[in-house]
Amino acid sequence: IALGPGLRGTELAREVKERLPHFAVLLMSGYSAELLATQGAGAPAPQWLRKPFGRTELAQAIARALGVRDRSG
Repeated sequence: IALGPGLRGTELAREVKERLPHFAVLLMSGYSAELLATQGAGAPAPQWLRKPFGRTELAQAIARALGVRDRSG
């Protein structure tokens, strides 16, 4: 996958999922979903992590991106 200047994470994620659909993608941003949508980034990805986050939130987001089910409950 060729990365060009100004390539957004959402664009890269879309490209990866089109070419390698079995790859897990996790995006993170400090911006709100509404702001991202108004700036042309599109709707948040299913696996979207808002900054700031802690280890627990990161671990949970990675598990969701990989399709791992929560076994704690």
